[in-house]
Amino acid sequence: GGIVRAKRNLSVFRPERFGRSITVGEMMEEDTGLPWRYGVCVLAGLAVIIWVRRKETEGGR
Repeated sequence: GGIVRAKRNLSVFRPERFGRSITVGEMMEEDTGLPWRYGVCVLAGLAVIIWVRRKETEGGR
């Protein structure tokens, strides 16, 4: 009968939080570094793609 505010996987939560109710603030705390982690992963992926593309074009000469 409630409203689902966020859907999370079990791997997101720290083990000490299992078995008790958590607040929305605690869930938000888990996400504090998330944009930075995603940003670093995207930039690393783009760097690898650019590096591979350059190696492909250098090899074709």
